[in-house]
Amino acid sequence: MLRRSDEHDYSSKCFYLVTLTVEGRRPLLGRVTGKGDAPDDSAEAPRVELSPLGQAVAQEWTNISLKFPQVAIIAQQVMPDHFHGILYFRESTDFHLGRIIRGFKTGTTRAYKELHPSFVDPSSLAATQSQHTEKAATSYPEKAPSHRTPTGLLWSHGYNDRILHTYHVLETWKNYLHDNPRRFLIRHEHPDF
Repeated sequence: MLRRSDEHDYSSKCFYLVTLTVEGRRPLLGRVTGKGDAPDDSAEAPRVELSPLGQAVAQEWTNISLKFPQVAIIAQQVMPDHFHGILYFRESTDFHLGRIIRGFKTGTTRAYKELHPSFVDPSSLAATQSQHTEKAATSYPEKAPSHRTPTGLLWSHGYNDRILHTYHVLETWKNYLHDNPRRFLIRHEHPDF
């Protein structure tokens, strides 16, 4: 379910936590490595090794503040099949959060189509589907997994957003993003949790 506040002015001065999921939850953006119980300062600490597409997603998020100087990039976390980012509108603007996310999705989908043309070319769909094999959840595939149909879209429809209502929650959001790879590994190392 996508969250949206009917009472909030999405062009006002505010912090936002945005979450987008890859269409079909395909792990296209990277792979999580390390161990779930490793300390943050160790070589085995959980982290995401970004695919070329994941790198393009991270760069596009960073570029938001170049296109919209009124918006500061606070944090981001690219995961294999989804993305989290925190933005800060430094002042009220004549554009809203949806415009920024639409531009981000457009730019990253462009990179997706350039890096993976076989995912989005309908004429190659039958050949592509017959060649694919299922990959482990922690790796990024060279080709789309066989159980999902390439659509030409990188992201699922819409996005989730959270609005910062009390300033102390910002650190909680940052910690949530930072700890996402660890939670991912723990879920995969201990599916009974």
